[in-house]
Amino acid sequence: LANVQTTDAGSYTVVVTNVAGSITSAGAALTVLVPPTITTPPQSLTVTQSQPASFSVVASGTALLSYQWSLNGTALFGATSSTLTLANVQTTDAGSYAVMVANVAGSITSAGAALTVLVPPTITTPPQSLTVTQSQPASFSVVASGTALLSYQWSLNGTALFGATSSTLTLANVQ
Repeated sequence: LANVQTTDAGSYTVVVTNVAGSITSAGAALTVLVPPTITTPPQSLTVTQSQPASFSVVASGTALLSYQWSLNGTALFGATSSTLTLANVQTTDAGSYAVMVANVAGSITSAGAALTVLVPPTITTPPQSLTVTQSQPASFSVVASGTALLSYQWSLNGTALFGATSSTLTLANVQ
């Protein structure tokens, strides 16, 4: 059998015949092992920091299939099912996730699926209160961090100030 397929699996016998008669052999089993294939690879994700993330893979092949997830090429301890769930994603979790699927016939590793972690904005240095003399300039500034690009909108008593969209607000002639 040159190109064995799963349809070739079964019990093979042979009948040997001569002028004196014939005899049939006992069955010889052919078991066809199918290496794993990935039918649905893990997909890239973008999540906000502290939220959950979940990767999954669908594979086929001779049972039993085993799984090993990795992050940036390093195996993740205990990550041995078809689904990988990260409960509280942090920036250190960002990277390329792949899964190796294996069975008795071989193994295959998925392409990497990227995990991008977005960091909500935080104010690291808030604007400071000022006291200035009328008709003098005043300047407020804020320092913030988070996933780029950060945008700003200054307001006065809850009303947005037109064009005040940078990290610094300068009032030229305070009234």
